[in-house]
Formats: sequence, C-alpha cells, structure tokens
Amino acid sequence: MYSPKVSEELIPELFHIRKEAGKPMTKVVDSMIREGIRRWKRGKERNNNHENNTLNSSASPERSAGL
Repeated sequence: MYSPKVSEELIPELFHIRKEAGKPMTKVVDSMIREGIRRWKRGKERNNNHENNTLNSSASPERSAGL
C-alpha cells in the first residue's frame, strides 16, 4: 500500500500538537487527514450544489413572472 512521506518541515509542528493532545503522532496525523478529507468533500459538494443552483435559477418564463 502507498504510504506518503510527511514533509520534514511539518514534523516539529506535529510533534508539538502531539504533545499537547497527548496522543501518538500517527493518531494526530490520521485525524488531521480525515478532517481534511471531510472538509474537501463538503467543499466539493457545496460547489456542485452551487453549480446546480446557478443552472437551475437561470431566467425562465415561470420564474421571471414573479411566481
């Protein structure tokens, strides 16, 4: 399985967060990645909904009549 390497410049910050959280660094990184994925999916879903609403809200005869 693919296991990407964490950038060296992030290690000190992750170490401090790990100490503050009182959790192993692997758990901290895992939770951050999971949260990032959740936010990315929500943003993608919002963008898709916005695009759909923009397409559906174009002026049509029914809507332009104030209905």
